[in-house]
Order: sequence, then C-alpha cells, then structure tokens
Amino acid sequence: MRKLVLGGLVVVVAVGASVGVVLGSGSTAAIKASAVSGTVRMHRVDAPSTKFAGIGTERRRHRAKVIYLETAPFTLQPDTTQAARGPCPRRSRAINGYFGEDGETAVPVFDSIGNSPRIWLIAVHNTGMDPVSAFLGTVCLKP
Repeated sequence: MRKLVLGGLVVVVAVGASVGVVLGSGSTAAIKASAVSGTVRMHRVDAPSTKFAGIGTERRRHRAKVIYLETAPFTLQPDTTQAARGPCPRRSRAINGYFGEDGETAVPVFDSIGNSPRIWLIAVHNTGMDPVSAFLGTVCLKP
C-alpha cells in the first residue's frame, strides 16, 4: 500500500512540475530544450520484465489457450450451401469461425454462436458456376 501511495505522489508531483513549466514559459522552445533525448533503443516485448516491474505488472502464471477446429476439405457444388457445427472442448468457449476455399466464389452466409457458448455455427454458399474445395473452422478459447 505504501508503494502505491508513494507512486501516486510521484505522479502528482511530475504532473504539477510539467504544468508549471508550460504555464511559466511563454514559448515551446523551453519545453523542447528540457526534453530528454533517448539514447537507449526500445524493443517490443510480450510483458514487462518482472525483475524491475512495479505493482500490477506481474505476469499471469496461467495463459489462455487458443484451440482451432476444422472440417476435412469438401467439395462445394455451384449454388449450394454447406454448414458445420464446431463444438469446443469442455471449459472453453467458441469465439469465432472461419472458412477457406480454393476459388473466389464461396461466401459466408451464417457465422454465429450456437445455442451454447461452446458451439459455433458457420455456413458458406458457392455463388459461382464451378465446384470449389472448401473447409470450415471454429476458434475456441480455453482460459
């Protein structure tokens, strides 16, 4: 608790000092001159380093898992619709559906959660004149 209060106090003092600089100087040149030029390069990371991280930046020990379910490739005849029901494993939830095809004529006509949070329904329709090979899929999230 003491670290949290001390951190809040530091933020308040920093904001007050920056407001004083802005209101006290008539030009932006003083503000630009007081800025620190960065000499250490930054790079992208997944989470803050735990060695130097403060309160509230600890990593969760348990990571969510994304599970993909797909149908086997099937032939979608012209002017027909094919649907699939993707049941996710226990203690997971359906969050999205997807499809793939070898042409450019299949379009999704239904893409929604089913009658349970664990089920995703997806349907595609072939609008072209030739049959296409397609597959349907479901994305599940297991916390």
